[in-house]
Amino acid sequence: MRFLTAFYIVMAKNPTSPTETADEWLRTSDLKSILKCGDSRVRQLIREKAFPVSRPYGRTIYARRSDVEQFMVKGFQGELSLSVQ
Repeated sequence: MRFLTAFYIVMAKNPTSPTETADEWLRTSDLKSILKCGDSRVRQLIREKAFPVSRPYGRTIYARRSDVEQFMVKGFQGELSLSVQ
């Protein structure tokens, strides 16, 4: 119960600075638009634990924006190093 209360506080908080927007919670529909991929690919990444997610309401999946951005940077760096060789 304590976790859900803390989650509600984080979700209700309006980000006012760039550092606070990095900790914004994203739903799967937001992940699809950010990652530019389909629903099945997003769910595959979640199953592979590419970035940490939370399911406080049961079926609804949330991920932190900072974790997703970190995954994107790490993934893009890996692709660039493979293409250079």
